[in-house]
Amino acid sequence: MDLSPNHLILPRGRIDVMKSRYERSKIGALDFSKEPRVFYVTDSFYHTQDAVRDRQKGAQLVANFAKPVGHKSVDVYRLK
Repeated sequence: MDLSPNHLILPRGRIDVMKSRYERSKIGALDFSKEPRVFYVTDSFYHTQDAVRDRQKGAQLVANFAKPVGHKSVDVYRLK
């Protein structure tokens, strides 16, 4: 789901699910439009709250876990 800053975080329609980021073999498919709730977890070092909201309008921050060192955190957003 981490394609580029220009793509939505929540894909529209059906997408392939890969085994891992490094082993790109398909293990199934998922259609997020049929899921009642979808959450997105990210590290604020990689994606700030503003960047997440820019990529996915309506994303709501529901939890924020401060990292022990520095000012970064692990953030959980509800996308739908």
